[in-house]
Amino acid sequence: MSVVKRVKCPNIVERDGKTIRCATRHDLRNGDANKKSIVCRKCGHHIAIGPDTADWYIEYYAKGVRYWEKVGFSKTLAEKALGKRKAEVAENRFIRIKKETPSVPFKDFSAHYFERHSKQNNKSWYRTDRPNIKILNAFFGEKLLSDITSDVVETFKEKRFKEVKPATVQRNLSCLSSIFNKAKQWKRFEGENPVSQLPTIKVESIRLRFFNGNEIYRLLESCDGYLKTIVIVALNTGMRRGEILSLRWQDIHFESGTIHVSNTKSHRSRQVPMNDKVRAALSSAPRHATSDFVFFKKDGSSIGDIKKSYATALKRAGIQDACFHTLRHTAASHIVMATSDLYAAKEILGHSTIEMTMRYAHLSPNHKQQAVEALSRRLDAVATPSNTLVNSSLAPVPVNA
Repeated sequence: MSVVKRVKCPNIVERDGKTIRCATRHDLRNGDANKKSIVCRKCGHHIAIGPDTADWYIEYYAKGVRYWEKVGFSKTLAEKALGKRKAEVAENRFIRIKKETPSVPFKDFSAHYFERHSKQNNKSWYRTDRPNIKILNAFFGEKLLSDITSDVVETFKEKRFKEVKPATVQRNLSCLSSIFNKAKQWKRFEGENPVSQLPTIKVESIRLRFFNGNEIYRLLESCDGYLKTIVIVALNTGMRRGEILSLRWQDIHFESGTIHVSNTKSHRSRQVPMNDKVRAALSSAPRHATSDFVFFKKDGSSIGDIKKSYATALKRAGIQDACFHTLRHTAASHIVMATSDLYAAKEILGHSTIEMTMRYAHLSPNHKQQAVEALSRRLDAVATPSNTLVNSSLAPVPVNA
């Protein structure tokens, strides 16, 4: 009886005139289990070994018959399953039934989800998924995925409503839903996502805090050095903190007047135009002798955070209820108030959908009126004798014709 890691060759090969998957099984025993790849003994393909390709199996004998059972990605879980089978065989309680998708403890799968999905795909995993998963593990950790029903989730929701605001509960449930979706996708769970069966929590719109003109003046007066340059860039471009701190000089194009932003939340790069204030601030910024970072430490590495210096500047300016992201809201708000151009704001800010930008629409109450006025001017311009319809099939037909 043993616990074995097994991988199948994913290579596509030609056999008997047919294109099929090789699917040769390889048991990774002893030191093979720790290798990053192996060579398929049948087709020679290099097989990567990881959570996407390898699973743990248990091998045991019952009444002289050899059995294999797939357990999943967890060696610990496989060892527990093998111990259970050993006890059943020893006590003559073993009954072979059709093997279904093994149910995994929530805490085991949430750890797998965190490492494989959150850290790989969510730039803000440390302050979003990490605390959410911690909360979920406290309630669901010892339960199997298959035991978490919509009724159990409803109990969790009721408990959280007594502790935190509805918006926080919704973030907890969104994370839980994502975990179950990945469990289904990775074949670790069968059935319906229990969160999808519950109604979405209605969350009140959050007031968008942005700086007024006097606050902007006081803040800039309270900043100096590289912090002042960073604040000027943020106020005039709406770029996020991480986008600004990761800038390199190769991203700054003074000739075209644009900044190439690649380290974005959506993983989609964009071009942000520079105005005179941004151009002047960056032109006068010091450069490191060996580093290409625009904002750097003494050793040339990128500045990791400016939380302390920015908080000091806010305090010195007498500004409360604000954070660095308020600069982004300020840029967006003043773009909309000055131009009423929501689409331009969307492109500059890098919003993935126009719905994100529509949060600022109320700041320009005249944008609809301006739109119909522009339509009127357009119609006046085209409705001239030289632009009348000449095609008789398109021309208005007289009533008495």
